[in-house]
Amino acid sequence: MEALTQAASELFGNLGPEAVSVRDVAAKADVNHALVHRHFGTKENLLQAVLDEHARAFRAAMLKEEDFGATLVRLFDVATERPAFTMIVAQLLLGGDAPNAFVAQEGGLKVLADKVSKGKSKQDREQAMTVIAAAASLNLGWHLFAPFIIHALDYDGAPDKMETGIREMMRELATKIPGTTE
Repeated sequence: MEALTQAASELFGNLGPEAVSVRDVAAKADVNHALVHRHFGTKENLLQAVLDEHARAFRAAMLKEEDFGATLVRLFDVATERPAFTMIVAQLLLGGDAPNAFVAQEGGLKVLADKVSKGKSKQDREQAMTVIAAAASLNLGWHLFAPFIIHALDYDGAPDKMETGIREMMRELATKIPGTTE
């Protein structure tokens, strides 16, 4: 099944879920398309399995670190390791899918917000959500638009150097939540 979800993730990310068929996934995974139907039933179930697999990786990264700044950096690294996730989410949103159709309310960002704002005032909780929204925007935006940004800036340095700076900004964002240290 891992070969199927990996093939589906790559195809969904590169082409968008609407443009990918079960037969495309089967061909990429080098299996019979009946196997995809037997394991997942429908393309929508396969897409959900792919998104769930990515979500598990992000949740594991959140639970791995106690330090909030390190957690934000680790989430950036997970997005770097899993470029298809950002592309799939973008494809779904651009295709008109509502977020509640593919994102669980108890998903990673909510879990992260609950983790850092536990026992805090409503105002501090709202501040935590704003910081998490900014970090998620920076993370998703960089992973979608890095080539454009680098070109538009006429940046001739190493992209890794810019990514290091973004990781540092993630750590700095973490300090904006009252009662949270880097």
